[in-house]
Amino acid sequence: MIRRPPRSTLSSSSAASDVYKRQFWFHPSTLRSAFKAEGHHCNSQGIVHGGCLMSFADFSLFVTALKHTFDSTGVPYVTVSFNIDFIASARQGAVIEASGMVEKVSAGADLIFLNSRIMQGTKTIAVFRSVVKAVRPKL
Repeated sequence: MIRRPPRSTLSSSSAASDVYKRQFWFHPSTLRSAFKAEGHHCNSQGIVHGGCLMSFADFSLFVTALKHTFDSTGVPYVTVSFNIDFIASARQGAVIEASGMVEKVSAGADLIFLNSRIMQGTKTIAVFRSVVKAVRPKL
């Protein structure tokens, strides 16, 4: 079961950050991400916007790489490459989930290569591939 993080763990650094963190959530042991598609995620036809799915995909790739990124290493990472293929549409009211796998971690862990999928139940909505890069302070 995927659960939202407790409200007390949400950052209060900005209103936008707070909304973003309440929209998407993840399960800490399975590293699956999810959100419920609501009206503000959809166009006038009730179909989830591709941009919303792309934002969710970017969120979920950092969940997938959690054991290799900031929470584990203290080193921040940023997305440097992102490719998505939309396979099907998702509708308002659906629970959208994402899961993936780390394909490769470069020597020195500067780059992490990921392959993931967005699903609505058993239906594949999109597949995406990403690369994240460590942002180390200049000495």
